Formats: sequence, structure tokens, C-alpha cells
Amino acid sequence: MTSSNSQIFEALQQLFQQFIHEHKNKYQCLPKVEFDNEWISLCQEGKPDNDNYIQWQPCQVSKTVIFSNIESALGLPINKELIAYFSSFYSESVPASFNNEYLELLFAWNDNDIERLQENIIGHILMKKKLKQAITIFFAVTEHDDTIISVNNNTGEVWLERVGAEPHEKLSDSLHSFLSQLSIAL
Repeated sequence: MTSSNSQIFEALQQLFQQFIHEHKNKYQCLPKVEFDNEWISLCQEGKPDNDNYIQWQPCQVSKTVIFSNIESALGLPINKELIAYFSSFYSESVPASFNNEYLELLFAWNDNDIERLQENIIGHILMKKKLKQAITIFFAVTEHDDTIISVNNNTGEVWLERVGAEPHEKLSDSLHSFLSQLSIAL
């Protein structure tokens, strides 16, 4: 694991520990998600309850996630911090805040979701290329439907951007730095 990968992994691990700790303190259980026997994840804990919800917690990705398929199809390398981010853990979205602004960190729930995530990343990059804009890759959403948080693929900076528009507000110099400044928002 490279230094960048290890920093992202450790930052995510700390966030997840905080998330689980705060969730257990507030709700006296792990987070829950509606159970779907066709959308199983290693994150799931135990059996579904009577309301068909199952407890879950983030867990390490079970296989090597390959982004070289995207890189070769699009002819550009993907930012290494983003690869580490999406390759480290399976998880449901995690609520957080940055400078008191609510956001949800996006992750893959299972192997099939990794494929879907990659397809969405490809679509986003193709849109950016068509619009002749800087290539960014999203990793979080905000409470505003048209605003995402993304990483500039070339510089690694974290930006706020409206879908289809150029990034408009720099939030951090790197993904690792951004993750380190987040707090959990339950």
C-alpha cells in the first residue's frame, strides 16, 4: 500500500470508527438499511429484523478494485487518492459535515455496486470532456440536488461543483486533507 493509499485508508477508518461510535451512542445499535436479498453486502451484520431492516457497518473491500479499465477506456489516469478511496471499504453512504455543511460520502455497497460506480464515473468524465471542462470525479453529494463534491483529477484538489458546471469553490488541497476535516453528522 502506497503512502497515499495508506493515508486515505486511515482517514476513512477513523471516520468510520467515529460514525459507528456516534451511531451506537445515539441509537443503541449499528446503522440499519432495508434488507434486499439480491443486494447483499459484506457490511451486513446478523439477520433482518421484523421490519426487514438489517444492521451494517463499513468493512474492507474484499478484492482488488481495478480502475485500469476506466483509465484505458478514457485514455487518462485516475487520481490515486480517489482510487484508494473507492478501493478501501464497502459502505452505505455516510453522513458528515464540512464547515457545518451537510454532505454524504459515497461508497460501493458490494462488488456489483463497484461496477455501477465505475459506470457513473465514466459517464461523469465523458460529460466533463464533452463540455470541455476540467476532469473531476465525484465522491460525495450535498443536500442540494445539483451540487456534488469532487476531486480535480489532475491536481487532487477537492471542489464543490454544480452538475454540468465548472467547480466553483475549492474546499481542500487534497482528498486526505478533506477527509481529515470532516465530522460525522447524524
